Amino acid sequence: MTTGVIRNLSSSELYRLRVFAYSRAGMGRRSSPSIYFTVGEGQIVINPETTEILSGSSALTTSLLLCICAFMIALMGKLE
Repeated sequence: MTTGVIRNLSSSELYRLRVFAYSRAGMGRRSSPSIYFTVGEGQIVINPETTEILSGSSALTTSLLLCICAFMIALMGKLE
């Protein structure tokens, strides 16, 4: 599988995405670097003087990662 769908994203949000593969051997390495994106015509304005972008995990990152993991695990179950 090379594609997946993440639903119910908002055009006013900035999303960060990293993916990994999961097989019988376990979880693979996460993609690097993270991909930042918006959906639709969404555009996020970041003022570097007032905005601090920190490295690390956020609830959004964790949620997207869990969705992708669940999707991959479900797909692996169908392939067996």
